[in-house]
Amino acid sequence: MQRFALLALALPLFLLALSACGGSDEGENGGDEPKLVKIDQSKQIHILTADKVAILDPHATSDGGDTKVIIQVYETLVRVDPHDVTKLVGVLAETHSIDTSNPEQHSLVFKIREGASFHDDTKVDAAAVKKSLERIAFGTPEPSARPYGDEYASISEIVADDMTLTIKLKDASGQITLRNLTMFPASIISPKVIDATAEMSGPEATAHISNNPIGSGPFKVESFDSSTGITRLAANAKYWGGAPKIESVIYEQVSDNVVRFERFSKGDVELCDELPRQRWPEVESNKNLDLHAEFVLNVCYLGMNAKHEKMQNIDLRHAIQLAIEREPLEALYHGTARKAWSILSPKFPQSLDASPLQDWNNDVAKRRERAKQLVASSGIGDTELKIYFPKNERPYLPQPTAIADKLRQQLRSIGLNVSIQSVENGEFFPNTKQDDKYELILIGWMSDNGDPDNFYSPLTSSNPETGLPSGNNVARIFDPQVDMLLIKAQTEFNPEVRKNLYRSAESLLQNNVRGYVPLLNAQQAIGTVKRLSGLEVDAMGNYRLYKCEMK
Repeated sequence: MQRFALLALALPLFLLALSACGGSDEGENGGDEPKLVKIDQSKQIHILTADKVAILDPHATSDGGDTKVIIQVYETLVRVDPHDVTKLVGVLAETHSIDTSNPEQHSLVFKIREGASFHDDTKVDAAAVKKSLERIAFGTPEPSARPYGDEYASISEIVADDMTLTIKLKDASGQITLRNLTMFPASIISPKVIDATAEMSGPEATAHISNNPIGSGPFKVESFDSSTGITRLAANAKYWGGAPKIESVIYEQVSDNVVRFERFSKGDVELCDELPRQRWPEVESNKNLDLHAEFVLNVCYLGMNAKHEKMQNIDLRHAIQLAIEREPLEALYHGTARKAWSILSPKFPQSLDASPLQDWNNDVAKRRERAKQLVASSGIGDTELKIYFPKNERPYLPQPTAIADKLRQQLRSIGLNVSIQSVENGEFFPNTKQDDKYELILIGWMSDNGDPDNFYSPLTSSNPETGLPSGNNVARIFDPQVDMLLIKAQTEFNPEVRKNLYRSAESLLQNNVRGYVPLLNAQQAIGTVKRLSGLEVDAMGNYRLYKCEMK
């Protein structure tokens, strides 16, 4: 999931602070700090985050700040087991199965959980679930955008029968579609809220749902104001899983790393979800704080836009692949990253542990000499190339400018005229989907569903209906042979066969297509006060609060 692109929608309703926000909050770092009234601190979590919450329509966003709140408020039918990425656990579905009786067209069957209800007291049944899934799969009624719409293109029909839901597929990709249903864009919204959008335009519908974010999760939105970066949640006392022990949650956006860390280290807040890596040792040595750090399912890579007029020559893209050394980049992560040789995170067994490039040489001098020859044959001359990257840090990209500059230096060493350019996140991510916008793109990906397909299909393949590159394929190119291997992998249940299919696809991508350079897999960390327990963090780096309590 491109999880990080803030949608640039003209939605003035988002700027209206709901009544609980109050009018005294200042901006994230300007003027006085926001005046936040605390309740009983044993029942409240105050979170500092680098991301702003702007859209709470789960079908219409792919932004990380939105997602952090969405997964506390809405629920899916199933989700990835936080303790074992190979397994799924039921959420709004008590049971789930894949009907493979027709080997060409699978069906997914779910028994909806008895006793679950939405925050507006509407019952969760198969008809309610169907309404949400038809919205994300078919765009009916139309959300303002469906960034993850391609992930549900295999769905042909959804049938609701009391508490049984059947999802019929066009193909045999039952295991992949089931995984995709664990992702936040498959969140189930109250049908009353969706019904109210029937006559609205897409942007109006997204604005309405964002201002009425009614799910079935353990927390409900009390207020949010994107202009101040403050979002408040309250416990759902009627939650089917039992009322949370934490009664109030405050998300506060503070984009400045230093300010965010200093406030957390002083104990002003209970949780900080994006800590500067060079400060992690300070958290570990602080007797009052805990650091929750581990490698998660992400990858940072350099995308090469093969449709851009400057990058169409395959020799040039080949030279860039050979020029890049990963060790100097690792140093910028302060020991919290490791080399990646596939577009797939190294946490997956299908990933590679060495470069698959046929002319790779571990001797960097010899490798770069070969790269210089390729630059000469490309005919690029002194044409300026520019590396574009998001201005704000991402979990896989902690020092965007420094990392981009290190890449610039490496590419200049083979005779390329390279500069770097940061872009505001809200502008950067949508622009990566355009053929003619950026030639070199420093970007990354974080898994949404814990399956290898969630890297390869969005990042390297084409839309099966249009034949165009998938929206998140920043190389803007695809190979029919690769697509064929990915389709086979989607329908293959044997793990060893699947692994070989993905490794074959990776070799083709790096030797024939040459659309990206995998760089690093990064650890992700969340800091908490020691008196907070029960935080649940999964392999995708998502954290959930419903089991939390304060000692």
